[in-house]
Amino acid sequence: MNFLRASRILFVSLCAYIVLCIPAIFAAEHFELSQAPLHASQFLAVVACIPTAAAYLWFSRGTPLRGLRLVAAAAIVLAALWLAFIAHFVMTADLGTD
Repeated sequence: MNFLRASRILFVSLCAYIVLCIPAIFAAEHFELSQAPLHASQFLAVVACIPTAAAYLWFSRGTPLRGLRLVAAAAIVLAALWLAFIAHFVMTADLGTD
């Protein structure tokens, strides 16, 4: 298996997991189950999505920016923005410790 195929499989798997976590979190909330494992694993998947999408773009360079390459570029931007939002929230949240 070459690096392009491995990065594509890992990238698509992580993206699918991130998207499928959303209804799972809603279902856990509806049935009053613990959501912490889903939130933690989704956070780790988002963090891992950025380097795998970048690796896929790197190994597929020279091909037009269409299809999965466009999705990978959008995933990098959206994952980075999501992480920036989480960082902003953590830095500005008033946790009631004053």
